[in-house]
Amino acid sequence: MNRSQHELMGEYVEMMAYSLKSWDAKFGNGKLGKPLLNDEYYRAMAFGGLFKDGTNIPTDSFKALVPSATDRSKIIKIIQNEQEGTNSQGTKCN
Repeated sequence: MNRSQHELMGEYVEMMAYSLKSWDAKFGNGKLGKPLLNDEYYRAMAFGGLFKDGTNIPTDSFKALVPSATDRSKIIKIIQNEQEGTNSQGTKCN
């Protein structure tokens, strides 16, 4: 069941990216007077739910949406950076 839920999330990547940017504009960087990140960065973060439970292994939906292994690696690195707080571009939430 969990895997099917993660696979389904691929349908919502673009909307999640839009929502992340909107949130950042109102409550994050925008509210702090800082520039927003580029659209591709928000899109990369929107893939955060497209991993098999507790791993860095992309779901089939992730692979279908991002067929290039190089592009997937870039997205995975952005997500890891944000999760770990290393080289992150976002502002840490309180």
